[in-house]
Amino acid sequence: MHLLLRADSDASIGAGHVMRSLALGRRWIAGGGAATLLGRIDSERLRQRVSDAGVVLLPLEAPLLRADDLKQTIAALEQLQTVFGYPAFRGQQG
Repeated sequence: MHLLLRADSDASIGAGHVMRSLALGRRWIAGGGAATLLGRIDSERLRQRVSDAGVVLLPLEAPLLRADDLKQTIAALEQLQTVFGYPAFRGQQG
């Protein structure tokens, strides 16, 4: 099964959120799954930590906390066809 993580980080916010997401991703991978982190991460060092954890980074280009961010997130979800426990997200009755 594939786990999709969502986190952003720039010079002033988000590094802790990314690191906690990576901890979840590493644990998921250790259990035999695959993990992808979707987000905008400005720090090359932090992007390297994502890679070192075995998590695939799918970068977003939209500025943090903007409407385009949500549009890119939804487009990435549709592209990945990731299965979540929330069928209503995909417009289905749950």
